Amino acid sequence: MYPTKRDKKNMGDNSLFASQTIALEEIGIKLDTDLSVFEKNRSEYHKIDMDPSGRMDSIIQLFPTLMANSSNNSDVYRVIYDKGLGELQKVADQSGLFRGNVVARGSNNSIVEVAKLEQLSMAPQLASSIFSVMSIVTGQYYLSQITTNLKLIDEELKSVQKFLQDDKRSQLESSEEYLKGLQSNYYSLLANNLLRQSSLTTIQRIKLDANSNIILAKKQINDLKGLNAKQDKAADIQNNIQNMNYYISEYWYSLYIYCYASCMEIAISQNADKKYIENIKDDISKKCYGYKKDYDLWNKTLIGYIEEAHAFQDNELIKALEKSPLLIGSLPVAGVAHLADYLDTKKKSHQKAQATAELAQNYPQENWTPLEMKMNEVSLLDSLYSDRLELVVDHGELYIRNESRELTEA
Repeated sequence: MYPTKRDKKNMGDNSLFASQTIALEEIGIKLDTDLSVFEKNRSEYHKIDMDPSGRMDSIIQLFPTLMANSSNNSDVYRVIYDKGLGELQKVADQSGLFRGNVVARGSNNSIVEVAKLEQLSMAPQLASSIFSVMSIVTGQYYLSQITTNLKLIDEELKSVQKFLQDDKRSQLESSEEYLKGLQSNYYSLLANNLLRQSSLTTIQRIKLDANSNIILAKKQINDLKGLNAKQDKAADIQNNIQNMNYYISEYWYSLYIYCYASCMEIAISQNADKKYIENIKDDISKKCYGYKKDYDLWNKTLIGYIEEAHAFQDNELIKALEKSPLLIGSLPVAGVAHLADYLDTKKKSHQKAQATAELAQNYPQENWTPLEMKMNEVSLLDSLYSDRLELVVDHGELYIRNESRELTEA
């Protein structure tokens, strides 16, 4: 945001304005009333929806004030005088106001000195206001993106939930509902520091619980590596695969909750420190790609387990008898063996199909999109906080643009 032409003209005569402008530019803030770039590239700007609390209306109304303060003289002064000389002279008929005169204590306004006034730059106040605006707007866009993503993956989440055991399902669904509630009450949380800190504490607990579930589920899955394709019966195979589905579902959903909580932690803490965000981004990326690697290995192992299972393979004895020239009474052994082989093969084929179908039930856990969305959400906030960001107010509407990342409609 750059100074206007009128401001530039007055710069030479207004050293205070010049110092304010320089101070703001040094921390990366520029103000500009020229919307020509916005008009030419309107499609690159994302319109910010107004939240029900009216917070965005307040922000829009604040912009003209910020622009005015950036281009006029400061009305903030620092009073300088030696307090040992006395105190400022009170205005007799106006309570709470003082004159610039320093009077001796206990005297009848005996003037001993005249206080000096130093005009202060508005840059710190302007910077604070602008950062506050940026924080609210980026937070609003970030949360709207999370809400949009939740709608897109709702069915996938429900598909995974149905595989969870009741106790784990209730725990994880409760955590998810709590995180959704934080989204709904985001602005209220920011306005109440005590409630905000309490929410962050709960988020940390959710992350710890989710991580504990991840570790336990992974251990339970790895403990089933002792699957014995040679000895396990058909019923055992189907039961083992069903158990794997439970544990993989628990792993996937716990990981999703962990990532969700991490995204909300950044939003509610309003910690824009790049290293902090990068640490969270690296943490959930490591966990998500670790899951993807584990899942691919487990799925491959289970497919091999079904294919190699002796319980689903032909009975070699019956196969041998099909070639026998012997008779059972008047019936040839080969004929009886052939019928037995047909019935046995049909039964085993059905059992193998059941086991394969059971394995195919874990398709939601193979879905990478929900986890990828969470990683992208953290990357989005990192970009919003770290890269060049523009806010534009045009005819009472608010727009945002990030030059390094295309912002989608949320």
